[in-house]
Amino acid sequence: MINSQSIEYCCQSKLRTLLLFASAGIKTPKTVYASPNVRETIAEGGELDNTETIIKLLEGELNNQMVIKPDFGTHGTGVTLTNNRQELEKALKKTSANLMNPSGVLVQEYIPKWFFDLRIIVSKERGKPPVCQESALARGGFKEFRTNTFLGNMVFKVKLPRKVRLDAEKSASVIGKGQGAWVLGLDAMPKVVEELVRDEDELRNKFELLTDLFNKVSQVKRMPSKRQHFKEYTEAIDQAFSNYMRSEAYNYIEDVVNSTLLKTADNVFFHEGNSCPEFWEQTRAVAGINLAELLLASAQSIIDR
Repeated sequence: MINSQSIEYCCQSKLRTLLLFASAGIKTPKTVYASPNVRETIAEGGELDNTETIIKLLEGELNNQMVIKPDFGTHGTGVTLTNNRQELEKALKKTSANLMNPSGVLVQEYIPKWFFDLRIIVSKERGKPPVCQESALARGGFKEFRTNTFLGNMVFKVKLPRKVRLDAEKSASVIGKGQGAWVLGLDAMPKVVEELVRDEDELRNKFELLTDLFNKVSQVKRMPSKRQHFKEYTEAIDQAFSNYMRSEAYNYIEDVVNSTLLKTADNVFFHEGNSCPEFWEQTRAVAGINLAELLLASAQSIIDR
């Protein structure tokens, strides 16, 4: 383990992470922390319905479009977008205390990120300042508002503007405060105003053209014997990603992502920290970041010599 228990504790909760980001002046989505128990049992027997009270609280703080997400959730599980009062009431009534909602859920303003968000890698070695990688993964698609790759969205390489890298280093530093070395993945969203949206029909067409190539990547990742034949698996996954990234459709979408992020660099919202950055193959093959090298460098920096 490179990351300390305090880092793991922070990243486990989206609320704790957001509070740290906000304390450092980082842009975060406006958030209300709400009870997962819309209906609660009272001591005298019977049930108390808090739906109306919670909705009034949320409507007083947020706009019509709201995102409800579990505080401890991952892979986009349980994340819901509501567009009106009826959808909000329905979503709230579905929430209940469980492993992902042990004490509450987050209700956030909807950030129009268009079709992609960002997974940014920041690392630190003992005695050195944190370093944000110059490139990152853009995770995108038009399947739904959730862009997590676990849900089948595609990945693209994006060059991070200096402003975004500086904000990422500041965000990671408040999570890792007081710790000598760490490696963190940060999730962020550019706020994309309507004026920046390009021909969406053309973009959707490019995604369709990419589907078969990305499906071949997914097929390789499901190889049953990849651990026993890791060298062969690595060669196969690299070739599949290479074919995917050499396509005209990929390069078109990558250009749209890069140009859009450049225009929205001053309006990027950070919303989550990950103490165990996953998707190793995608990070290495697409973003060009070898997480193993960063982890080893951080580990070596804290080993007594």
